[in-house]
Amino acid sequence: MVISKYRHISPTTLLIIATLFIFCCFSLVPRVVSFDNEPWDLLIFTQNWPRSVCNQWTEKGHQCRLVPNDTWTIHGIWPTKYGTIGPGFCNKTRPFSPEALYGIEKQLEQLWTPVEKHKKITALWSHEWLKHGTCAAVVPKLSTEFQYFNQGLEWMKDYNMYSVLTKAGVTPGNQYNITKIWDGVQSVLGKNPQVACYQDKQNASILLEVRICFNRTLELMDCDGTVVGGHKPSYHNLTNCDINKLVQYPVYSVHNIIKQETYRNTLVETYKFLKLVQWLTGSY
Repeated sequence: MVISKYRHISPTTLLIIATLFIFCCFSLVPRVVSFDNEPWDLLIFTQNWPRSVCNQWTEKGHQCRLVPNDTWTIHGIWPTKYGTIGPGFCNKTRPFSPEALYGIEKQLEQLWTPVEKHKKITALWSHEWLKHGTCAAVVPKLSTEFQYFNQGLEWMKDYNMYSVLTKAGVTPGNQYNITKIWDGVQSVLGKNPQVACYQDKQNASILLEVRICFNRTLELMDCDGTVVGGHKPSYHNLTNCDINKLVQYPVYSVHNIIKQETYRNTLVETYKFLKLVQWLTGSY
């Protein structure tokens, strides 16, 4: 009998053989990759227009940092799950360390800087790393603090929105229908962006941010399926801007510049006066 040939095989050996057989069978079955259990689906690279941020900030009575006239600045790189905002603060064991950015600090001060003057630059970087960078770190090319921030600088070289919008015929100091702005970015980059606006005290629609999306291999992709400002956009072109209003692409207002220059000049004059008093009284 054939069975007699295998009587010497122990039950343990038979169990191992059966397990290996089942494993091999399942390994040959095609698997469908699903990202349902992944913490996020894509990266949103967000740039803001400093003039708009400044105008929004000075409406509240604050001061701004002036940045070059021909550049947008980075707000952040945000890992995002379709249909919602976030996640955020994914790894509390990864604190922010300014020393980790050695070699790129000056570039970050120019391109990834808070326009709001009261905020420390490192405070913005710390917030972006803790909230977004620790989530993006699951991607090997973004796994360190240096890589995360340096990637933002690299993307700015290729996708600075000042250049992108200029190529599309959209320039500061003018106002446009939102479709002109959105279609302009889409035509230059070949991918669907997000465009975000805010309404000022005069109820005008102001261009605030443009966001473009990347997949996990850091390739540019459509932002379809994402949300703007915590809500799904009512307009199919991925924007929260009012489609019934022209969108303003502002320059710095003279009022804001004079206000900031006056503030700085007052400090300088006060300092000179104090030094004079010290000299006259011999207290220095």
